[in-house]
Amino acid sequence: MCDIVTIYLQRDEHLTRHKDFESKTTIADVARAAGVSPMTVSRVLNGHGGASAETSERVVSAASALNYRPNPFARGLRSDRSRTIGFLVPDITNPFFPEIIRGAEDAANAAGYNLLLSNVVESSKREAELIDAFLLHRVDGIIVCSARLPDAALHKALSPHRAAVLINREAPKDVAGTIMTDYEHGASRAINHLVARGRRKIAIIAGPRNSYGGKCRLIGIGKTLAEHGLQAPRPIHCPPTVAPRRAASRRPRDA
Repeated sequence: MCDIVTIYLQRDEHLTRHKDFESKTTIADVARAAGVSPMTVSRVLNGHGGASAETSERVVSAASALNYRPNPFARGLRSDRSRTIGFLVPDITNPFFPEIIRGAEDAANAAGYNLLLSNVVESSKREAELIDAFLLHRVDGIIVCSARLPDAALHKALSPHRAAVLINREAPKDVAGTIMTDYEHGASRAINHLVARGRRKIAIIAGPRNSYGGKCRLIGIGKTLAEHGLQAPRPIHCPPTVAPRRAASRRPRDA
């Protein structure tokens, strides 16, 4: 057993040294191996041209032989671009969000960007922390889906970012671009549909109290019920996922 452990330790030590060697390979090493300047290596590997086919082949071969990998962080510092977009969702388990995430990722990849996804878990405090954390990751922009922060705190948190988009939340144009759903109108149509079918006792299952979309829906529900001479019931607030809403849907019937 001791011999086996020794062999594995020696193997792991060798792999660690090998990985350290690979990670320390620099553009200067590639330039020396190819017999060119570091500037030529940079231009060839970044596809900027200016080198002959023979020189380009030497550079690519040397980079491959040395297993050279450009440092994306250093490249981002030089260009002031990380090619990364931060994306915040309140709850990744909510079935409403995966399709939005997929669409954003497809669009980002098509434009040469990566998506950095974080889950707020329905916490406005965590949302503020993650918006700040994205600054440390030097993201080129940020998308916040169904933000939970109050307006003033949200606008202040977004202000240092070079570009921001809010989904399901309004904001001044100098703070963020916005993608909105007319929740009030949609909720009004839902009430009209139920009333047209003779329903008069209507239960309201709402999302979190700090949900902007949820507040808009409640406004639409209250206005439309009043137009029909009906009183709006007290909403049942619960997390916007399937299990809690299924449980909440049983409460009005049991009452």
